[in-house]
Amino acid sequence: MANEAKTEEVFRGILDSLGYYSTNSIIVERQQSDAPKIQKLLRSASKSAKGSGAGYPDFIIRDSSYPQLLIVVECKASATEHESQSRKEYSKYAVDGALLYASFLSKEYDVIAIGVSGESVQELRVSNYLHLQHKDIAHSIFGNDLLSFEDYYKGYIKSDLKYNQDYESLLSYSKELNDLLHGKKIPESIRSLLISAVLIALENEAFTASYKLQKTAKQVTKQIVGSVREVLDSSDIPETKIKNILHAYSFIEINSTLTSDKEFILNLISEIDENINSFIRTHGYFDAIGQFYVEFLRYANSDKGLGIVLTPPHITQLFVELAEVDKDSVVLDSCCGTSGFLISAMRRMIEDAKSDSNKIDDIKSNQLIGIEFQDHIYALATSNMILHGDGKSNIIQGDCFKVNNEIKDKFNPDVALLNPPYRNNTNDPYELNFALNALDMLDKGGKCIIILPMSCSLAQKGDELELKRKLLERHTLDAVLSMPDDLFHNSKVNVSTCVMVFTAQKPHSNHKKTWFGYWKDDGFIKVKNKGRIDLKNNWKDIKSQWLSAFYNKDDVPSSSVKHKITYKDEWCSEAYMQTNYSTLSKLDWIKTIRKFIAYQFTNNIINEVDKSPVIQSPLEIKGINWKEFNAGSLFKLYRGVSSGSVTTTENKEDSGDIIYLRPSNNYSIKNGYISRVEIKDDSIFPSSTLVMGNTGAGSHTWTYLIAEEFIPNNNLTVLIPKQNLNIYQKIFLINIIEHNRYRYAYGRIPSNKRFMDSKLSLPVDADGEPDWGFIENYIKTLPYSSSLSKIT
Repeated sequence: MANEAKTEEVFRGILDSLGYYSTNSIIVERQQSDAPKIQKLLRSASKSAKGSGAGYPDFIIRDSSYPQLLIVVECKASATEHESQSRKEYSKYAVDGALLYASFLSKEYDVIAIGVSGESVQELRVSNYLHLQHKDIAHSIFGNDLLSFEDYYKGYIKSDLKYNQDYESLLSYSKELNDLLHGKKIPESIRSLLISAVLIALENEAFTASYKLQKTAKQVTKQIVGSVREVLDSSDIPETKIKNILHAYSFIEINSTLTSDKEFILNLISEIDENINSFIRTHGYFDAIGQFYVEFLRYANSDKGLGIVLTPPHITQLFVELAEVDKDSVVLDSCCGTSGFLISAMRRMIEDAKSDSNKIDDIKSNQLIGIEFQDHIYALATSNMILHGDGKSNIIQGDCFKVNNEIKDKFNPDVALLNPPYRNNTNDPYELNFALNALDMLDKGGKCIIILPMSCSLAQKGDELELKRKLLERHTLDAVLSMPDDLFHNSKVNVSTCVMVFTAQKPHSNHKKTWFGYWKDDGFIKVKNKGRIDLKNNWKDIKSQWLSAFYNKDDVPSSSVKHKITYKDEWCSEAYMQTNYSTLSKLDWIKTIRKFIAYQFTNNIINEVDKSPVIQSPLEIKGINWKEFNAGSLFKLYRGVSSGSVTTTENKEDSGDIIYLRPSNNYSIKNGYISRVEIKDDSIFPSSTLVMGNTGAGSHTWTYLIAEEFIPNNNLTVLIPKQNLNIYQKIFLINIIEHNRYRYAYGRIPSNKRFMDSKLSLPVDADGEPDWGFIENYIKTLPYSSSLSKIT
């Protein structure tokens, strides 16, 4: 007969061998706890079906050195009682019970939940889960072994889950700090400099030990600047650069708030140490200064006008992996901002150096190069590198277009990672100029990875087209990756972007196929007061899939494609990917029919709704032959009338007034009425006509069948089939068109030419022509299709 006591004794013996009982700071409690907070949290944690009363796991383990972390263990004798499929049979299964207790304790702690089953060491089963504080679910972690408390802690503190939790906390603190500094009337433009100065001063042990002992606020601010000076002096930064940096920090000793409010400045230093420094110490190699810089300027106009946005940290890390940076790489960022790319590169290079101190010193001294034009951002960039242990920082203040030869001759970089400033004024350089400039500084065969507005890849004329020509004339375009539309949400910048990957100093071959990736979903979502974060911890798996496809240049349906291009072509996956229509189902067309019928009924175009199909025998679309057709071979396109050229009324004032339509993501497209006498006849379209939105992030490509005479505005494209089609066939086409919506965005709208050149797939007959008969009958087999027969 199974004996749970045996399992507990086996587990206790393993704890003993792992040092749990010989370490004074570790407390192991069995089925109870002396800690009042734990008692309170578990007072209603019963495993019974009624769920009332207190409940305790078989073991509760804590270490006074790490008070935020608990380990809870539940044991079962039989391996068949290890873990249920639902993980909700709390009293019967080991894992389920451990997770239940973790869910209660996670209100105040980070909890490692361990399920153990088996009556001997040989048959023991172990499952480890991590349930972070204030999170809804636990995640499997650490494999299936029991570890020492120290190893559990190291794995927990360095896990992606903990990083995401701490990053969310850092984002929240950045907003709190911004509000605090705003309340103290500290200007946005100097807030990041203040933070960076405090962080550098905290690198000085004498400052850390004595700043709280100063008698006045003026003494504290003077000590901050003096400590920054000492840290800079101990680096290899030239004296001229040190003077420039100290000049940027000079406001600290004269700002009225900082020099008069001792309690405020002392609390500020303490909070920065607790919230920012602790994050850097724990997770390392993170552009915290850049994160705060962006937060402080989110509501200011100064740097947004300069086109400066912070590259999200998961993207700077992705760039490093795309470029396959290693310990021997020489990495350049020619418009480095706060040094986010260089910090991510440093992390990877030092990891690859595997504790070789000489190599690590060489990496920091000679293999990381940044160029920054603006004085205050240069100070932030240099400070950031110093905070990450690069006291010999090669951050050069200057114009990347003027120091390029110096950089190439002195450093011979072979990797460039950059996010150039976006062009806002006619006198600003084009973004592609930065790509060309960086590539020209790289050694032959070097890799340049640059994130740019999508418009750069689409350029069809003027200076940008000429830059595309020069790029391919000198360098090879290996890949272009379409990025999430809201990637820069945290910087309050709404721009569609792509990443271009080049090989330097090798002209693009006419035979070369460029790899295009559709990387629109990185798993990040927007959360109120936290910005865009990896809330569901999906990024790790998504990144792995992306990198695998990129390294192998896989053709993945609806995700990537290889295609030969010239400088005249669009450089994006949306132009070349084949749409996967197999994901369309009957439910999609039924939904389209219902939306159309609902609009007609609501607007009194029809008086009743018939839910029945016209044809009772079902038809299946699976297994039918499909073929691609140019949209231009199927439709004639017409644009509507601009709102500024007509007078509209809110209501129908005369029987001859005609409805005026605008784009939308549903059938709420009415935009008033226009008198028939005011408009030309060729701007009026008959009922049963298809229209498609041609602009707007939320409305482009959505397609509607209009069942009354109408006038479209110029943000709608009228689609007139070249063949005489009935209402059933047009309903079918709506889903085909909308299924290609992914091809378009605010930066790549479905213009007439772009849509006409696109491919649409349709079921075909034996001659390879659209099988309109099948298409009609398929719609007729669907619910509500009888209502369509009432509309002409």
